[in-house]
Amino acid sequence: TADVVGLDTMAHVIKTLQDNLGPEQGNDPFFASFATPPVLQKLLAAGALGQKTGAGFYKKVGKDILRYDAEKGDYVPGGGKAAPRVDRVVVGLGNPGEGYASTRHNVGFQVASRLAKRARAEFAVKAADSRIAEGAIDGVRIAIARPQTFMNDSGRAVRKLLDRYRIQPSDLLVVFDEVDLPLGKIRLREKGGPGTHNGMRSIVSAIGEDFPRLRVGVAPADPLREIGDLVAYVLTPFDADERTAAETSLTRAAEAAEVALREGIQPAMTKFNG
Repeated sequence: TADVVGLDTMAHVIKTLQDNLGPEQGNDPFFASFATPPVLQKLLAAGALGQKTGAGFYKKVGKDILRYDAEKGDYVPGGGKAAPRVDRVVVGLGNPGEGYASTRHNVGFQVASRLAKRARAEFAVKAADSRIAEGAIDGVRIAIARPQTFMNDSGRAVRKLLDRYRIQPSDLLVVFDEVDLPLGKIRLREKGGPGTHNGMRSIVSAIGEDFPRLRVGVAPADPLREIGDLVAYVLTPFDADERTAAETSLTRAAEAAEVALREGIQPAMTKFNG
């Protein structure tokens, strides 16, 4: 079907049919019009050939990957070098730069780093507006990404990651800080809205709500302690008396992510959402 094989393969199939129908039918403008990617794209949009995948459409030319550009009606450079096949992509949200590295808002980056160590993977790949570590955990092929777009534009990087690895949003796991959960608590969820998190708002705007996520609590463990300026709060490091609890929480979040990758989101929710 079109959603599996892509536009170029569909065009090839139709061209093959033309070649084997004989001169009369093969030269019919009706068949000829179908053998172009722009027309196939319109048919896909209308549902006539199935649904377009979340990853878009590609074809390989040598070592390069060309991406189908609907506006130009043709394949264009931009897919980069052929990426390895992966089963899942984990995206830890945060802001790039040393000044943000230890802040509460960067716990997604910190969990991603811990998970990469478990996979014995290094953040050696620069692609899709991200730093990426590619590896495996118990046979599950994974890419762990830290977007370099700054938090409020995370959706742009996530969209490119889906394109690079040719996966669906349901194959993602997005890890981020949650000010509505106290420090020490984590929550896995299969899908849903973005809440008040700007990075999640950007991602939901780019790819929709149907992707798993892992929320890591950063609110004060003391319920009587109030958060004054929310922006200032998330953009500062954990207090000295919170660091032990924060380290424990980040380690537990990495464990939860590993279980979600290895066993599935539902078993991980059962184990870690208590």
